Amino acid sequence: MSTVKTASIEGTSDNDFVVVVPSDGNLIIGGGLEFGGDATLSIPVGTTAQRPTGQALQTGMIRFNTDVGFIEVYTGANWINFGETTASGSYVDLGTQGNPASSALAIKRQYPNAPDGVYWIDPSGTGGDAFGPTQVYCDMTTDGGGWMMVAYAGNINTNKTNTVGSNYLPLFNTYGTLSSTAKTNRTAFSRMDFAKAIEGAGDTSQLMARRTECQSKIFIWEVTELNRFDTTANVNWTFPSNNIGTVIRKCRMSNKGPMGLVSRDYIAGEADRVRYENGPSYPGIAWNSSFNANNDNSGNFEQFLVRRSILYWETQENGYQANQWFHADPMHLAASRGPDNSVQDMEFYFREEEPGFS
Repeated sequence: MSTVKTASIEGTSDNDFVVVVPSDGNLIIGGGLEFGGDATLSIPVGTTAQRPTGQALQTGMIRFNTDVGFIEVYTGANWINFGETTASGSYVDLGTQGNPASSALAIKRQYPNAPDGVYWIDPSGTGGDAFGPTQVYCDMTTDGGGWMMVAYAGNINTNKTNTVGSNYLPLFNTYGTLSSTAKTNRTAFSRMDFAKAIEGAGDTSQLMARRTECQSKIFIWEVTELNRFDTTANVNWTFPSNNIGTVIRKCRMSNKGPMGLVSRDYIAGEADRVRYENGPSYPGIAWNSSFNANNDNSGNFEQFLVRRSILYWETQENGYQANQWFHADPMHLAASRGPDNSVQDMEFYFREEEPGFS
């Protein structure tokens, strides 16, 4: 066996450095213990947008994609991910550009060890044909995983009109372009129509809200009436004035991160219930509080939370204040401290059903 040792190979940026190995040989870099054993091979690193293109793109290229957290290889037709294995040792080859998944939950069920990150999703339910393969940020760990980020409340641009045009607010309608990098660049968008296009989406599907800068606060709830969610009509957020509102049957929330999730499910005959209430101007979600309570400095995670402390959104057009995109102190999960929310960092995720494992 021949051995060539060198500290570096130098040349101009126009040169390709080629090491020729006979067809029956192997190229060993940083090989066995006889050569130190602790050497590493560094490969190109970059985002999806920085992938080689045109004549620079060649079959067999390998790089680490920082957007998705995978090593990827170009097959001659597509970039495919590899390097993240399941317990059985197989590669996560679903949710790639060449093999998009129908949902994040479909990936999670096939590959239980799939990590959080960006995957290619191609909705196959009603209306799915309107989208095609789309890159989506997915949470594969919280409460069993299978979540797709379908909305993000980002920076406010002075007022509602400048920020979202004629729409009411970015969660409860169809607004903007679905962004897989919204958590990084605070891009406001809401594509609840994408959520509704997932096969199996319905009233028992779930949404999850959490704050980018405070990941310990988590709120998961059954949507109850999915058809409310991709509209700009104020009337769609009017709830019954019956001292109950619209009951949300299943709910979990945490102020301690994924390991602290507590069930707030509805139990018939008990007053403890999560509900949509009030509206259309200031609807929201409350838990175990008196009906339509709208006061600050009251409630706590253990006893009751008014809608100002969970989710409390503003739909009225006139008099809109730029620091009240989501009114009050959303996702504080404690006594509301009043409206002070000029920079939104609210993430909203969707999954079509519970995964059936945790």
